[in-house]
This record gives sequence, structure tokens and C-alpha cells, in this order.
Amino acid sequence: MRVAIVGCGQAAEKYHLPAFREIPGLKVTAAADTSAKASRRVGSLFGIDHLYATAEEMLEREEVDLLDIASPGFTHYELCLLGLKHGVNVLVEKPLVLSLSQAETLKERRDSSGLKLCVIQNYRYRDPFLRLAQLRQQGIIGRIQAVNITVRGGSLYYNPSWFRNEKLSGGILYELVVHAADLQTWMMGSHEKVVSAWSDFDETLGFTKGLVALVMFPGNRLATLDLRWFMSSPTFRVDILSNVADAVVKLNPDCIAITEGERTPYDEFRGEFRRMLTYGNSVLRGKVREAYRRPHARVIRAFVDSIISDKEPPVTIESVIPAIRLLENLRDSFSRLE
Repeated sequence: MRVAIVGCGQAAEKYHLPAFREIPGLKVTAAADTSAKASRRVGSLFGIDHLYATAEEMLEREEVDLLDIASPGFTHYELCLLGLKHGVNVLVEKPLVLSLSQAETLKERRDSSGLKLCVIQNYRYRDPFLRLAQLRQQGIIGRIQAVNITVRGGSLYYNPSWFRNEKLSGGILYELVVHAADLQTWMMGSHEKVVSAWSDFDETLGFTKGLVALVMFPGNRLATLDLRWFMSSPTFRVDILSNVADAVVKLNPDCIAITEGERTPYDEFRGEFRRMLTYGNSVLRGKVREAYRRPHARVIRAFVDSIISDKEPPVTIESVIPAIRLLENLRDSFSRLE
């Protein structure tokens, strides 16, 4: 299988290309980036000989089976259309697109082309969420009543300059909140409405650095999103409430705890102790970076297998449309607040 990649930045170098390198019978034959320095770097690191300035030129000259899109989110829609137009399967980083109408158009183009398109919503493939999916399938969790997500992040200035141009990139909503929106809708389904929403637009910084929202789902179920950056203590916590057993997922380092009945301080301690032991073991074995790459690698490998065996991709357009719709509704809510 021949792969061409567009976008030679951090996502390509740290996650995509190492994953492709581990798949037998697959070769990345071409790469494109508007930065010649970036394309030369990944070309040298991963043995890619054919380097281009644009994806269009690359696809016109190269015969490939899969186009991997690891460029900024605001470029994804046009690049997905380009890949389908050239008759190749498409793997695209999150966010898929920046609007519901774009997602629907891509779905139509994919259907008419007979090709496959997969979105790298890699958080679904982190160990705690794979375990949660297994428990749900076994009936241990029950019907989920709420998914309450709390995120506290640090500075946003490590991101490229285009990230802070909200009109171009969608800002934190489409680059960071997309993970939380996808997890929430993946577990609860498509929402009915955004009941209330608040966004923290910082006039000094010139961009949004946080949001809080109350979201209603079918069956009179309410869930929350509370996500803020430039905070002192980084946190990613997901509280999953159900009618059988509850679950708490914490990321970085990752863990999951299933709770039934009264939860004591000892339960909290035991869970945190196990979490730190697992993380400490990864540090001592030098496996921390590998652990962070693993969710991407799982999606990529599953997509390659779906092409070979002609099965449904691991993350389809249909499965991410509920999250895109939620993000669009949140954006509309914030616009009404201004």
C-alpha cells in the first residue's frame, strides 16, 4: 500500500509516520508541505524521497492508495475533497471540518466515490475508553445518563500562530474542545440542544481561552463541558454517570475507575495509587512516548486493515457528525452572547 502525507509538522512526525513505519507492506512514498524545511526534515527522518509544496501537485504526479492529512484543521475540508477527487482513500486528523454543511458534503462525495474516509479521533482509542467500550458492550455500565468533562490546560502559546486566529482555525473549539465534544457524543449520542453556554474571550490575548456549557441529550439527560486554559493545574477528567455503574476516567496519565455504591476515600487512594504505579512503570521502561503514540497507531492500523478487508473504517464521518454539530451549536451560542 502506497501512502502520501500532506502536512509535515508535529502530528506527522510524532504520530502518523511512526505508525505507518510499523505496518508491514505499507510505504509512505510522498510528502507535501508549504514549508520546504518541514518536508525535508520528515523526508530525511522517514526515508521519503518525493517531496512537494502542494498536495495537488503531489496527487497529480504520484500513484497512491491513501492520502494522510496531517495539516492544520482549516485545510481539511478542501484536502479531503481533493483526495476523493483523485480516487484515493483518505485519513484525516481532527477536526474533520469546521462546519456541519462541510461534513455532509464530504459524506456525499465519499458515498459517490466508493472510497473510504477515516477521522483520527484518537481519544476514543486511549486505553481507558477502550476499556469503557468493552464494559458497555458487556452491560456492566448500563445506560449512560451524563458525561461531564472537565479540562484544565496550561498556556496556548505553544500552538502555531494560525491556531489563535479563530476566524481561520476555529480556535480552541475545533482544535481542542473537539476531543471533549467527540467523547461526549460518542458515549451519549447526538444532542438535542445547548441549554446554556459561556465562553471566556480574553480581550488582551485576542482569543477564547475557555468555555462552559450545559447540553441536553435525548431522554432528558443533561451533561456538562467545563474546559479552560491558562490554568495552574492541568487536568482531563471525564465523569460518566449511568443507571448501573459509574466510571471516572483521568488522562495524562490515563486510568479508569468503575464505581458502584458508596465511594470511600480509600477507593480514591487505591485508584490514584494504581494510576501512578502504572505511569511510573512506563517512565522506568522508557515507554511514555510510545503510550502517547499508541491511540494514533491503533486508528491508523485499523483504517489500513479496513481498506485491505473492505470493512467500515474505525472512525467514520457519520460517527463524528454529532460532535461537529455540537461544536457548531456551541459556536452559535457564543455568537449570541457577544
